[in-house]
Amino acid sequence: MWFAVLSSNEVRRKPVGVRRLGRDLVFWRDSLGKVYALEDFCVHRRARLSAGKVINDRIQCPFHGFEYDGNGRVRLIPASGRTTKFLIDLGLIHTRFTKKIT
Repeated sequence: MWFAVLSSNEVRRKPVGVRRLGRDLVFWRDSLGKVYALEDFCVHRRARLSAGKVINDRIQCPFHGFEYDGNGRVRLIPASGRTTKFLIDLGLIHTRFTKKIT
């Protein structure tokens, strides 16, 4: 089942946090304009990802710099170095927009 939670033109490169249907969500676009959505919290300290920024198409937590890809997988924990692999996954929230913003 799909629910409209934002207009496509409300989602830009800067993260957008919203509360819909009792869930805190964060939306952002990558460099190609694709929209991503995740639960709006970091797995480390539950900081709001919507208060972070987008770096290399990943959303970065404002607290300790954890970076998540569009599928909700942790791709970087700065204190662990760039070569460490992680099995942490927030899970993807499926998104569908009919209009692409450039």
